[in-house]
Amino acid sequence: MPTKKDQYADAMAAIQAGYVASLPGCIAAVAAPWAILRGAPSHEDRAGATAAMIKGAHGIAGTGATFGFQDLGCIAGDIERFFLEIRNRAVAMSEGELAEVGQLMAKLHCAAAQVGATKS
Repeated sequence: MPTKKDQYADAMAAIQAGYVASLPGCIAAVAAPWAILRGAPSHEDRAGATAAMIKGAHGIAGTGATFGFQDLGCIAGDIERFFLEIRNRAVAMSEGELAEVGQLMAKLHCAAAQVGATKS
């Protein structure tokens, strides 16, 4: 008969597996606004995409850390902080900023792939 500790470990493993299964949708929720921001969006579109980046990255940052995926959580946290800093700006992102976030997004995809959530 399984011990309480074993039952708890099994339950946590199932919850973690559910989280990993949900990650592709979470990553897509950040990738879609990122695609808008890489284009030459209007001020309104830029504001909406920035808000979506903050929300999506915040969710991944918190849940990634909660479920033991520290790299995933830290990278998402970096993305969230970047967009929090520029959210009220009236100008588009510079080429350097686009490159910086592009690198963070690539790292995010790699971290998600390492936990088995997406294919790189």
